[in-house]
Order: sequence, then C-alpha cells, then structure tokens
Amino acid sequence: MPPGQASILILDHFDVFGGAQLYILDMIGALKADRYRFFCTDVLDDWSRQRLQQLGVTRIPLFPYFSKRNGVFALLRSFMHLMRLRGKAGTPDLLLTNSMPGLLVARLAFGRSLPVVHIAHRMDYGPILRVMLRRWPDRLVTVSQTAANWFREIGVPPDRIRIVPNGFDPALHQRVETSPKPGLCLGMVGRLDREKGMEDLLELARRLAGRQEIRFRLVGAASDPAQDRLWRTLAERDGLLPMIEFAGRKPPGPALFEGMDLLLNLSNFQETFGRSYAEAALLEIPTLAYRNGAPEEWIEHGRNGWFIDSVDSLQTLVEELVREPDRVRLAGKEARRTILANFSLGECAEQLKAILEERLAGPH
Repeated sequence: MPPGQASILILDHFDVFGGAQLYILDMIGALKADRYRFFCTDVLDDWSRQRLQQLGVTRIPLFPYFSKRNGVFALLRSFMHLMRLRGKAGTPDLLLTNSMPGLLVARLAFGRSLPVVHIAHRMDYGPILRVMLRRWPDRLVTVSQTAANWFREIGVPPDRIRIVPNGFDPALHQRVETSPKPGLCLGMVGRLDREKGMEDLLELARRLAGRQEIRFRLVGAASDPAQDRLWRTLAERDGLLPMIEFAGRKPPGPALFEGMDLLLNLSNFQETFGRSYAEAALLEIPTLAYRNGAPEEWIEHGRNGWFIDSVDSLQTLVEELVREPDRVRLAGKEARRTILANFSLGECAEQLKAILEERLAGPH
C-alpha cells in the first residue's frame, strides 16, 4: 500500500437492487481515491461489476451469496477464505459491512483486531441479530433519524450510532425528456412485494379502471417469483393490464422513472430512507406516500409531495391531481430543491469519511 493510503475491505455481496450497496458505491465514488483502497467480495450482477471496476475496487471472491439454502456453507467457506486473506490483499485497515452475514464473518475471522463500520439500512432485525448489532460494530452508520431512533430503542449504544443519509449527485439524475402524454402516470419502483403496498396499488387501479387518463408503470420485481406472477395474474383477471405496465427490472438511473408523473410509496412498514423517492424527486417527480418513517423527514404535504392514509384518500387525491397537473409540476420542482438542499453526495461522503478516519485513528 502507498504511504498514507488505508485499505478497506467491504465484506458483503453487491447487488444492483440493494439500496445499501448502491449507497456504498456512491460513497466510494465520492471519497478520495488516493486516501483509500477498497476491496470487495461477492458481486451478483454485471452492472455492479462494471461500476466497481470503474471505481478501481479490487474484487476478492470470498463471500458467496447468503441465503437460507446455503447459509451454513456460505459462512464456513467465507471464514476459511478470510483466514487466508493476508495472501490476497494483506491485512485490511478497516472492515465495512452492510449485512449481518458480513458482520458475523468479520468478527469470526478478525475478532476485535480490526475496526468494523456497519452500514445499516433495515429495521427488521430479530432478537439474535439485535444482539450482534449491539455488540459488534464499532460504528453503526444509518441513513435517517427514524432509523437511528429505532437502533437506540433496540439497545445499540447511542455513542456508536451515526447518521449519514444517502447523498446524490444531481449530474447523474437528469430527467429523460420524452413526449408528454395526457393524464397522469403513477409509478412504483423497487421490490413489488405485498409489504411495499402492491395490494393497495391494485385496489387503486380497480377503482380507477376505465379512466384512460390514468396509467401505472411498475419497475422492479417481487422478491418471490411466485408473487410476481400473482400480481400479473390478478391484474389480468381484473382487466387492468391496459392501464398497468409491468416494466420489469432495470439498472439504476433516470430511465427507472421514465414517463412517470408521480411515485407511490404505499409501504406498510417503516422506511429507513426511501432512496427511490429521493431519486424521483431529483427528476421533479413528487411522491404520494403513507406516513411510514423516513420520508416524513423531508416530504412536506402539499408542497413537495403528499401524504395519504388509505386507498380512499389516495383515490381522492389522484382524481384531484389528474385535473390539476400544475400542482404536480410545482410539487416536483419543490421536491428537487429539497433533495439538492439536504442530500448532497459530497457533503454526505465527507460525513462518512470523518467516521472512517476516526476509526482508523482510534481504538476499537
């Protein structure tokens, strides 16, 4: 390693559809390349592989994808490989993790000999994993006050918790200009799961069936392929396919939101940040949201987005907005201003850098 350069091993798999992984990629791109050298383990898709190569991240294939089917094997294999890590990358100066298997392997392989910074983008950990979170990370970095409060409630020491939100480079989030269509296109991006509000979306579509000026565009897929097929079957059964486009998975970028006028946040759980809603806001696409956590920290009802509390109120609002497109456009412009003012990638990267430097310099 060149003098003054720190070696950071990212102990996790990279998946283009994982919000925490996209967060880390953004941060790597914004941090000083001459100060840090990054190594990573498993990469699950071509987009992530190409992005890591562009960023100069060295890949060490150690960490097989962790699932219920191969969990024990993954841990054993990862542990064995990590014990031989010195021959591949030398001993890193710091470990960066963003999943519980990565955190577990980090402590199994290195004990307390290296500092661990854990990136936590979820709030659904069970009892055993909560114990790990309370004891093992030297710093737990999360992305919103909502999430930080939850980690304090489950017993993570407050002095270990840091908030570094998602940051965005506006140059990478420019709206793709297309020929405008009359009416409104309502979008949903990401996991098309029951907990993300797919049942409410289909109910809304049923109520609005026959309204040719209202369309839906769904980008992403359900976690379970069977559930994916179920949504399409229900839409076809109810005659909704003319108004609903199932666009499938797409790589990150403005094209995710192509043609959308409004984004729907119908999640029935507490959102840790809501990355896609912020990305849409940068493209001047406001969000209609349930009150479900972190988006409440920056969405102001009626100014840069709207809150609803049921399918009834959602239907009423959509029927209003389709008649008043200027309200949507004004809210979109305010949404973009809000993200630019509060979530600068450069500023967020500096906050993360301060945490890394603190851990590299201090005891752990």
